[in-house]
Amino acid sequence: MKILFYGALSLGLLGSAVQAHADFRGNTYAGWVQYTGDGTAEARVVIDTDPANPAGTQCPVIRHGSNQTPMTLRSSFAPIGFNGVRVCVAPVDSTMVGMFVPPALRLPTPSTDPQKVAVLGDTGCRVAYGIVQNCTGDGKGAKWNFEAVADMAASSAPDLFIHVGDMHYREAGTCDEGCHQSNIGYTWASWKADFFDPASTVFQTAALIPVRGNHEDCTRAWKGWFYLLDPNPIEATSWPASCPGKNGTPLDAGGNDWSYTLPYAVPFDSFQVIVMDTARIDNDYGSRPDQGAVDQYKVEFSGIELIAEGATVPSWLVTHRPFWAIASYGSDPASGAGAVGAKSTAEADQNDHGRAYPSRPAAFLFRRPPVAVCLWQLRHQT
Repeated sequence: MKILFYGALSLGLLGSAVQAHADFRGNTYAGWVQYTGDGTAEARVVIDTDPANPAGTQCPVIRHGSNQTPMTLRSSFAPIGFNGVRVCVAPVDSTMVGMFVPPALRLPTPSTDPQKVAVLGDTGCRVAYGIVQNCTGDGKGAKWNFEAVADMAASSAPDLFIHVGDMHYREAGTCDEGCHQSNIGYTWASWKADFFDPASTVFQTAALIPVRGNHEDCTRAWKGWFYLLDPNPIEATSWPASCPGKNGTPLDAGGNDWSYTLPYAVPFDSFQVIVMDTARIDNDYGSRPDQGAVDQYKVEFSGIELIAEGATVPSWLVTHRPFWAIASYGSDPASGAGAVGAKSTAEADQNDHGRAYPSRPAAFLFRRPPVAVCLWQLRHQT
């Protein structure tokens, strides 16, 4: 099995292998296949609404061979910033070969046993905190090159795509050059520019396992995460103004705290991927973390242990925060941003993370499963 880790420093390897982006016509803005909270695959397509009759917007069908599968709305309502677009979904499986949404949007067939895995993370173009990265190439500094790296990943023909979080970076600020002001903020336009447009060739090549990063937590791009990429159905009866469960906000209609997404497993023939949401972990390195978060993650680690112990194949644990790459608080081994919960990942055979940016591999004196950290080096360029 090949695991392909891509970062901005790989740009020099591109050459002429980059695929041309398809020209998606009609009312389809983006489309991909991803794995859901019950471990099955689901096609998702973002469409625009009928201006004359938004409530009557119809989802497209997926064609495969002589068959077609109807899609339904993921939610009949949209959060602020996503007015005018809807997300359509349909279950898909490995028998559905040659899938496409008319007129020309190709969708990958999910693999039952991936042999080549592309891993990306921390990929957005930074526009926040007074920093304006060169998103378009006509600003200062090196051009943001996620699209080029994603195209290189697609040219390698992976059969699984794991994104370990932080898709959204265009948060706030004034953009005079290097980006477009209309693409800034927690809106569909920024998500489209930051993630869905540049990653479109990978979406046509391999099914996605998305991982929530701290940029998608309840203080930042949570609306886009839950509307577009969260692995579970949307249970709320109307879109909440504030992230449910965050800072005392009531839980949603299903009793869910949106600060966390419970771990889930995606089973394949020769291994399984366990996904853990660590977006809630505080960024204040070296300080004692929120005790509520520690308690929550201890429960989740216990659940992960049960999932791994019950499997007959090796387990990969993927998450945004590295477990042993961030300092702990004093001598408390269960307090650091990278070590919440004493059991940690003892039952996992492989750990894949985003977020950290080391210059060389880290070595540990303890018995730990191997850890792979996905790098994204071209951040904070001005």
